[in-house]
Order: sequence, then C-alpha cells, then structure tokens
Amino acid sequence: MKYKRIIFSGVNGPLGHALNLLTKNDRRFLPFSSQECDLRLLETVRSFFSNLVAEINPSEVAYVHLAAKSGGVRFSTTKPATAFVDNMQMAINVLQVCQEIGISRVLMTLSTSCYAETLKAPNELQIHEGPIISPDFSYAYSKRMQEVLMRSYNKQFGMDVSSVLVNGIIGPKMSFDPEKSILPASLIREFEKNANTSNKIDVVVDSSVRREYTYSNDLAKILLWCVEHQETNSLLNIGNTQSVGIKKIALYVAKALKIEEARLNFIERKSTGRLIQSTSNRKFLQENNFQYTDISLAIADAVAWFLKSKKGWIDHE
Repeated sequence: MKYKRIIFSGVNGPLGHALNLLTKNDRRFLPFSSQECDLRLLETVRSFFSNLVAEINPSEVAYVHLAAKSGGVRFSTTKPATAFVDNMQMAINVLQVCQEIGISRVLMTLSTSCYAETLKAPNELQIHEGPIISPDFSYAYSKRMQEVLMRSYNKQFGMDVSSVLVNGIIGPKMSFDPEKSILPASLIREFEKNANTSNKIDVVVDSSVRREYTYSNDLAKILLWCVEHQETNSLLNIGNTQSVGIKKIALYVAKALKIEEARLNFIERKSTGRLIQSTSNRKFLQENNFQYTDISLAIADAVAWFLKSKKGWIDHE
C-alpha cells in the first residue's frame, strides 16, 4: 500500500473487528475504539490523532471512519436524536481534525439506509433522491449528510475523501444488545435460548420484507481496496446484493445452531419497518470483480463467535 499508516476507528464493531483481524500483523494499521478516543469530543480527537501522526508525514497517512452509533429498529425509534447528533458530530470532528493536521486521504463509511425506501435497487447517483420515512430516518439522514461533508471538504480544502455504502453487516462482534441488534442478531440471541429445549420457537415474519446482508470479512477486504483505488468524491455501494427474507434468515440461524426446522413456528405479521432494502453494486463490480461469501456462511460464523464468546450481549461501537 502507498500509505505508511492507516488509522481506523470502530475496532469493537463487526467491520472494525474484521479489518483488525485482516491487518493485525501489519504495523501500518492503527485501530482504535471509542474507549481510546471519543470521536464526539473535538479536543479529544485533535489530541489523539496528532499523537498518531507524530514523526510521520501526514500526507502518507489514511484514515478509515468506521465508528457509528447505530442499532436495530428499537434503537432508531427510541433514540433518533442520539443517532443523528452522535453520527454527525463524529464525522464532522474527524474530517476537521484530518484537515487541520494534514491527513488528506479519508474513507467514510455510509449506509444503504441513506436511500429512500421507494427506490428500487438504487445506485450511487440516487443518494439524495426522495425522502427517508422509515423508523431509522435519523440515522439514515446522518449518513446521507456525510456525502455532503465529503464533497464540501474536498472542494474547500483539496482533500481526498471518498465514501462507501454498506448494508447489514454479519459477522463476529456484531451487536446482540436487544436495544440495538439487527434482525439476524436478534434471531441468533433468541434461538440460542431455546436451542437445548424441545419447545416450538415462534418467529414473526412479514413475507414482503427483503434485506441485504454482507459478511464483515468481505467488507474488510473491500475497504482495503477502496483506500488504495477509490476515486476522490466518489460513492460506492460495496455490499452483497443477495436479497433474503426473514424466513430464510431464520432457517440459516436454526441450521447454524443445529435446531430442527420443524421446531420453527412462523407467524405472519405486517412489519412497521422498512420493507425492502435493495441496492445496485454494479459500479463497484465493474471496477473490482469481487466474489461475496454466501450469507448462510456469514451467519454460521457469527453464531460460532456468539457461542464461543458470549460477549455479543454487550453493545459494541
């Protein structure tokens, strides 16, 4: 890589954890968590980053912004102000400090929830097309506005900022906190409680709901490519666009936990959340013919980590 130091936040989240495992033997990579540096506090960010680039030319440093305040539908509906303010504050602070100390190359991580729910398989040019009305609107808008931050800092300060959009992340260290977990994590947590019983397991489904999830290890590999090759001011949808329903996810989780399919009792009920989450990753695949891991294998890895560590009950950032 052309950069002598690559700093990245969010090491305790699934994507940061995967990137850390992928680069743990490479001294150029410096991961950190919110415990080491609270990105919501400008002076803390300024001091922390300045120490990291001491004795090195900042132009040879890249920063990958993975930190986020996020969660499932419950978190989005109960703490929308927290989701919006914290995510915006972190993004503003890191870009301001990177600009001040001379770190030009920055990779921002956005979410496919930026796209309006009415769009079908949206591409990167449609990020500001249509309103966001789903329960995660505040988090989604905070991520959408980071595209504006990217263009603004590039134009005013001549920085080299680009952004990627990721969908649901599956893998070790994903959050299993009931307040903040996404659907697969919620199912893993609930199924595991009943794995060693003979009880029927009720699973509420809405057959019209479709989701896209990507293995954290896949995304980590893609991020390394993006740091080197993605163009300034550009957006890339980098997630796996394999569409799956709730029932299929439940079956994958049951298989990973060795729960017989006959024990699952599916109950059809209308969802109150975003019904269809789809994107087009054509632009990325034209530049990098990446082969994604099947979602069933990603879920199996997340289950294995959960059973081994039990730390999934803790909320990670």
